[in-house]
Amino acid sequence: MRGAGLGYEGAMIPFVTSLRPPRAAAGLRRAAFAAALAMVASACGVFGGDDEAPAQPVSNQTVIPQPSSGGGAAGSEAAPANPFMWQATLETIGFMPILELDDLAGVIETGWYIPPGAPTERFRADVAFSSRALRAESMELTMERQELDDAGNWREVPVSPAVPTNLVDSILARALVLRQESGSL
Repeated sequence: MRGAGLGYEGAMIPFVTSLRPPRAAAGLRRAAFAAALAMVASACGVFGGDDEAPAQPVSNQTVIPQPSSGGGAAGSEAAPANPFMWQATLETIGFMPILELDDLAGVIETGWYIPPGAPTERFRADVAFSSRALRAESMELTMERQELDDAGNWREVPVSPAVPTNLVDSILARALVLRQESGSL
């Protein structure tokens, strides 16, 4: 997010910084991920416009996947992230405002993001890494969704289970590409 004022470049470890794509490519990649999230969310009925309720909606928070008991410093606590997973996560959710980054604890917290086509909905995500493994199980992604009611108040609503699952899949796929590009197979 160069020039966006989010300031996460300084929080990145030097190894990850060397993996940053050129400015134009990074912007295109972020735009592509934002578009992919919008398409996935709209296909799942997250943005409305779909008369059918999403299959098996969960509570207002969706956590995917649960950290393994063997990962991290104390099992379920956050741990330093795999540098490829860290970079891929920042690239994937970087279109959301970043509130907190702690690469040593392996925590990323976003602010509320209002999709361009849905001003009455907003999303936020938190990511905590439980190990340095390059696996989906090494991260916990928590998403929240709110809708604006008629009185102008934000109320919690369920997140379609497909949205965080697809985000985790996108993060893992990008992390694998970053690892391959670095020659660390």
